[in-house]
Amino acid sequence: MERAFLLLNLAGPLQSWGDHSRFWTSNTHDFPTKSGVIGLLFCAMGLGGAQEDALSQFTCYPMTAYRIGKKEAKKTVNLTDFQMIGSGYDPDDPWQRFCKLRTFDGKRSQTSGMKMTKKIYLQDEKFCVIMEIPIGWKERVIEGLKTPVWDLYLGRKCCAPSEPVFGGIFSSRFAAEEFLRNNLDSMSENQDKMVILEIEEETQGDSEKRPASVPMQKMFLNDVPVRFGTEKLYKSRCVIRKAIA
Repeated sequence: MERAFLLLNLAGPLQSWGDHSRFWTSNTHDFPTKSGVIGLLFCAMGLGGAQEDALSQFTCYPMTAYRIGKKEAKKTVNLTDFQMIGSGYDPDDPWQRFCKLRTFDGKRSQTSGMKMTKKIYLQDEKFCVIMEIPIGWKERVIEGLKTPVWDLYLGRKCCAPSEPVFGGIFSSRFAAEEFLRNNLDSMSENQDKMVILEIEEETQGDSEKRPASVPMQKMFLNDVPVRFGTEKLYKSRCVIRKAIA
């Protein structure tokens, strides 16, 4: 049976992959999230709204993410950006008045309404992602990634990719990973060899067996999208993170 495995290159000066953010603090996961990656594909294809049927076809396949970098390089410190919201609006302008913060019961705030939010970003990271996609969507995904309908971004809309995202379509996961490993040298700059530093791999929980000698960290992420749109819904998956270099 024909299968399609997609390789994505996710590199940029800033990335932010939220998996447990709240309104006042928008955090980031250390790796691309499944919801963020599928959201990127849907942006490429111009799919808006809830998209529950399409999501049910994409989320059933596992995803593996690879962090790429120099072997001797230390992990960069995340960037924390503080932003003020809810101030400077003209109360006489209907649209600006609508943007002003309100109390929990919808009434206009008696104070300035100004609040400080905190947004956290990964800096200067490069990831590659391999995930199987439904074979019936293959051509549409390729066309979308090469000529996106909507802007592509790395988790948050201000995080633009610094290189082409589409890395190829392969008939097996082994072929996709072999291509990735064979092309690490082409990612190198200034003679500094690039290697795979860490892998975050989707797993089936305790049924997955790994050599005891390989340092691993298992965690559950609530980042599998069931429904996009205004009433988002997610479910959890289990991942294992392995340090390689």
